[in-house]
Amino acid sequence: MNKQICIAALAVAAAAGSSLGVQIPMSAYNAPGPLPGLSLWVDVQSTSASTVAFTFGNASTNGAISTKIFFETPRGGSALFDGTGGIAAQSAGVSFTNGGSGPNDPPGGNGVNWNGTDKHYFRTKQGGVSNGIGAGQWLTIELGLAQGVSYADILADLNSGNFRIAQHVQSIEPGDISVGVITEGGNSSEIALIPLPTGAGLAGVGLGLVALRRRR
Repeated sequence: MNKQICIAALAVAAAAGSSLGVQIPMSAYNAPGPLPGLSLWVDVQSTSASTVAFTFGNASTNGAISTKIFFETPRGGSALFDGTGGIAAQSAGVSFTNGGSGPNDPPGGNGVNWNGTDKHYFRTKQGGVSNGIGAGQWLTIELGLAQGVSYADILADLNSGNFRIAQHVQSIEPGDISVGVITEGGNSSEIALIPLPTGAGLAGVGLGLVALRRRR
């Protein structure tokens, strides 16, 4: 992101009363070859002393659509979340729901030694690709923290790889392929984030930031 765009993004965030958060890129792990048009990330933000929000963004140029989201069971054995929370907001055209008893692991998860999915799994309604997170769209999931767990703990576990987040991504061109993507431990960057959208006005601001990102 160049200096002018960075300043503009920070100004919009400040006007909305933002707090600092962390942006973590997500990379394909079972792709048949290079995917230069794939651009996915998750923004992680503390929304209170007991909750953390995860906003999934997509600036891909190859038709990629995220249709499922998986939160890994921490390798340390201690739960990070208390079971409360769920989908907090989603942009127009995105329609996700709690995944229920769906698949325990993301596609090809054994290839990245996935440690199993905790109780948090989300998917598009009716499994429809058309309801997924396409380019310029986003989805926010807010989860309650387990007793004794802090926002700093979540970031530390994400950066160390003790806890990871994965997505199933479909409709990637050419070839209409599907892949799994996963957070990259130790590759996060601090950014200014807008609070959770509370109405159409903030939704528009969120889309404005997506536009800024796509101009990088």
